[in-house]
Amino acid sequence: MRLGRVCCALILVAFAVLLLVTFASEAAATPIGVTGTLTLNGSFGVFDLSGDRGFTLKSAVDAVGGREGPWNSCSPCRPGDPISPVALWSGTDLFGSTTLDGVQYRLGMCVGEPGCMEGIVSLNGPALIAPKFDETTSSVVILTEGGIQLTGVMSYCRSRPPPVDCPREELVGSGTLSLVLHSESCGPLGDCWILQSGVYELTPEPTTLLLFGTAMAGVGLARWKRRSQK
Repeated sequence: MRLGRVCCALILVAFAVLLLVTFASEAAATPIGVTGTLTLNGSFGVFDLSGDRGFTLKSAVDAVGGREGPWNSCSPCRPGDPISPVALWSGTDLFGSTTLDGVQYRLGMCVGEPGCMEGIVSLNGPALIAPKFDETTSSVVILTEGGIQLTGVMSYCRSRPPPVDCPREELVGSGTLSLVLHSESCGPLGDCWILQSGVYELTPEPTTLLLFGTAMAGVGLARWKRRSQK
């Protein structure tokens, strides 16, 4: 009887260790959940993002150096036209600074260079539709009810080779997009809409909650095995 209890205890300890190792390996590969904003002002924008592991990203961007869908598809646009939410910047189009795990990096095109992080950040979602003109106001706000997805990859090196230590971190987030359109005269074509400003509001993906739920399921399984062996 005593030997059986010892064996049962050892099995539970081994299962707990295996669970912790599995959880740690999954957590290490977990994308960084990102929250924050991309604020648009005409053809210019500013990223102000933060996330897990002390991640931050602050960068100015513009429609010339990357792709700013709202500006590209609504400068001008007319009622009924689709407005693209797609926005993407990479390499030298992202210039500013970022931090991760307490270390600050500059942004740029610099794979293999310590102290520098190179990345690509993309936002996408359902298209918005330019509304009809309202005679009572010259500006209008349109927004999505969710559906905006942020994805990204950040590459950096912690030491010069050899050895090579250059991790890649994935970014994920979701949220909404709101745009302010202003009506202007477009000459012979009549009135049109021009993008005035906009905000992508981002919240982190619930990956942490998913991993926590997986761990709790493992603990429950261990308890069930212990009861069934009595």
